[in-house]
Amino acid sequence: MLSILPAIIWWILVNKKRIIEITAFGLFYGVAAIILDSIGSNALAWTYPYILSPYLRPQLYPYDVGVVIISFMFCYQLWSNNSKKFFLFSGLLAAFLAFVAEPIMVWLGLYKTIYWKHIYSFPIYWLLGIICWGIIMYFKKLEQKQ
Repeated sequence: MLSILPAIIWWILVNKKRIIEITAFGLFYGVAAIILDSIGSNALAWTYPYILSPYLRPQLYPYDVGVVIISFMFCYQLWSNNSKKFFLFSGLLAAFLAFVAEPIMVWLGLYKTIYWKHIYSFPIYWLLGIICWGIIMYFKKLEQKQ
């Protein structure tokens, strides 16, 4: 559900005229999020009590892909053309993910923190969004010069 339902909603609502740009943003964010998730899980900052597949470590990629990445792609779609609004709304989204979504995942028993605190996630979500936004803006400037 965490992977499929958000992807369906995204497909319905994504601006098809900007789909390559929005997807590129999501891919940059996703690769970084999955690498950071793997690092944190392997460092035993958190764990995932349920094993979805013996071949996936960490186990909660559906949260990374379905909830985090797609949410940030919508944020990018709506506010990428205004840096102040993007910074503001990506910060609000980061706060929601860190202080609402993550605790819900803990409450559902899908995610267990060991020494990690949700406050640590907030600047990472936010900074990662800003960095990915900056990369895409840089690429768009390069493209316009051609």
